[in-house]
Amino acid sequence: MTRRHRLGIPTLIALGAVVAFATGCGSSDIATPGPSTGDGSDSDRCPSPDVARLPPVSLPSEAAREGARQVLLQGDADRARQYGQAHPDAFNDVWFDYRDGEWILVVGFKSAVDEHRAALLALLEHPDSVVVCRTSSSAADQMKILADIRALPNDDGQISSYGARVDRIFVNVRADLESLAKQLYEKYAPAIDITVGARPYPPGAASTDGFPCPELAPAATPTGVRVTVEPSSVAFTSGANSKATVRIRNSSTAAVAGSRGLFSVVRPGTRTVVGMYVGARDLVLRTFDVGPGGESSFEDTYGTAPCGPGDRYTLPKGTYELLATVDINGIGTVVSEPARIDLR
Repeated sequence: MTRRHRLGIPTLIALGAVVAFATGCGSSDIATPGPSTGDGSDSDRCPSPDVARLPPVSLPSEAAREGARQVLLQGDADRARQYGQAHPDAFNDVWFDYRDGEWILVVGFKSAVDEHRAALLALLEHPDSVVVCRTSSSAADQMKILADIRALPNDDGQISSYGARVDRIFVNVRADLESLAKQLYEKYAPAIDITVGARPYPPGAASTDGFPCPELAPAATPTGVRVTVEPSSVAFTSGANSKATVRIRNSSTAAVAGSRGLFSVVRPGTRTVVGMYVGARDLVLRTFDVGPGGESSFEDTYGTAPCGPGDRYTLPKGTYELLATVDINGIGTVVSEPARIDLR
């Protein structure tokens, strides 16, 4: 099952629903949590999902095979969920995990893990295929946090995505809003994972590799075709998002057709990308078809979040250039002429 929120990029999480192999996610080399120490340590913590360790599935028959293997545990999944829903202050969810070549059920509780483990396993048909473990929050906690996030102002892309994973709420805030990230962290940690632009919050919370910077390896612009980008604001706050118009002018004797690409912030006079937009985008394919002597344009949002390795949430103040790409049919990716922007 996938929880979807209108601002967020859908995140696939396993909640016990057997719809295909992809509803499971897990790790094959994490030891089964043992009895709780009672002190909130990690000894009984639910293992972190790792989609990379799922069985390889590329054909519908393979997906059906894995779904059938999950069906064997569906009765226990239903019983575990029914038990958990009777304990709403502690129960998180039920999901499939995959380890040592076998599907198992994982049942998460925020508190009283030992007691719930003993009571629940006595009710199940396949207790040896079930792990009962500790989560950071209950499902009720998560719904409350999500409701609070939905209520935050978001008229200018302040929150680009949010949702629920197996044991955590995730939220991505705009790169210039470290102050908002701090407020969310202080109120909801450890039940929330926060990303500011392309980097985790707080600093040092995880890898600082960030999102990889896209590489610009364009095709040559066709003779007679000019692609330009026109920022709506030349000077604005580093880390913020802004709008720009991409314009395609055709002075050749042949029609030019294609579709929109992406914006990139680069160092002046180069094609070395240092900043990018991070967040949800509409999936509408924007195309153009410009006849001889014609012109076409479209407006879109671009961002200035730093990409690649580093520990800054915003680019250093200064002068940069904005480039846009378009994909021209039969030619490939074409990069626009640069436009200056000043980040302050």
